[in-house]
Amino acid sequence: MANIDLSQYGITGTTEIIYNPSYKTLFEEETKEGLTGYEKGQVSELGAVDVKTGIFTGRSPKDKFIVDDETSHDTVWWDSEAYHNDNHKASKEAWTAVRDIAKKE
Repeated sequence: MANIDLSQYGITGTTEIIYNPSYKTLFEEETKEGLTGYEKGQVSELGAVDVKTGIFTGRSPKDKFIVDDETSHDTVWWDSEAYHNDNHKASKEAWTAVRDIAKKE
């Protein structure tokens, strides 16, 4: 168990922290016996873990990045000084780096 102080983020009373788990460990922790409510993950028909999140149902729109490539460059309404929105550009290199990190176990 990691010894990490989360109080600076308003998280207190934590009894266990599993820091940067492998996919296998995360899967086991999310589906272990005895979990209830929002703690309990269920294995989907495709083998992924589904977790009910209550009112928090997804990523923030501000977390949306679109790869700026030949297809999207002239077809996406990008964020600009003239028109602010949540369509942030990501380079092909950034996408490749993030994809490679996600593929590691």
